Amino acid sequence: METQTISIITDCLVPLITAAAGWLVGKRKRRNDFLKNMQDSIDLLSVENKRLLKDLTAVNNEVVARRKENGELKYSVHQL
Repeated sequence: METQTISIITDCLVPLITAAAGWLVGKRKRRNDFLKNMQDSIDLLSVENKRLLKDLTAVNNEVVARRKENGELKYSVHQL
């Protein structure tokens, strides 16, 4: 009788415990995968932002050069 009770308890509890442990491990893995995907997106955006800032700086330098050239041309025309 006692072994039958123990057998019934272990037959019911062991699957429940292993199912709960598997669910917890799976939940943590899903969370870690989500965080990794977010970090990858942040890294990609950071690289793209760095490239855009570099391009913007180059364009701003070109604008400054064109304004300087424009000022020199205006001065030359004014001297005529």
